[in-house]
Amino acid sequence: MNIKLIKLVILLIFFSVSVCGFTEEPEETSESPMTIEEYNSRPDVIKFLNKRNMTIGDTSCNTGILEYSLHSIKPTKYLFLMYFKTLEKVDNSRLIQTNGQIFSIYKDITLDNLSDANFLDIFYSNVPLKLKNKKKFLFGKVSSVGYVEKDTMEVLKLELYFINPDNTLETKVFFKTKNLTDLLNKHGHEQEKLKDGFDYSSNSPKDMVTIITRYEVVHKVSEDLEGTEKELYDFVMKLFKDEIPKEYFEYRDKGYLK
Repeated sequence: MNIKLIKLVILLIFFSVSVCGFTEEPEETSESPMTIEEYNSRPDVIKFLNKRNMTIGDTSCNTGILEYSLHSIKPTKYLFLMYFKTLEKVDNSRLIQTNGQIFSIYKDITLDNLSDANFLDIFYSNVPLKLKNKKKFLFGKVSSVGYVEKDTMEVLKLELYFINPDNTLETKVFFKTKNLTDLLNKHGHEQEKLKDGFDYSSNSPKDMVTIITRYEVVHKVSEDLEGTEKELYDFVMKLFKDEIPKEYFEYRDKGYLK
């Protein structure tokens, strides 16, 4: 095993630990662990943006999710597709795991997963939110499914997924028309100027959002969305505010650790 690979393995051990205050000792080698700067110098991996100025030690105590901003060379399957969910409670034992096949240091693997609706349907079914009516809210997703005839207004489809008290699945579907084209074009131009990369969210995140457009995929906590990412998210929340369970907004806005 070459020196660079040994350093990368050691660095990833630190990145992948999610229990604060505990870090397994890596196997002894004659080389020091790879630094974040050395990691980011590799041309074949997703860059660690490190907007929170974290150290490797900080990542071992982080209970957030990994956030991604990625560009696709070839078009995705979707003009617009957005997933969203809140987490009723987040701690080290219940946090959605960010290792294994879900995420990777390699862009092609992560991009394939985060732009795959079948994969996201399963991923977003984790940790449902308990509602006051005893149902559990799994997730919501909004997609652009076409245009109104003789008009430029997009038809947007909202799908909401619930678990009933008898453990059966319930799905609610709503359609609305709205002009999304200008915002999508603005988003595409803005994203072209941004770097691909991943980062850590804050500890105990309130929710998570995945936004897929023609050439971009964003996966973040909603409070970390920036620019047109946030505009698209706010657009959906405003448009379907009466259809989305009110508990979604309540838990998202007040947090989950009591």
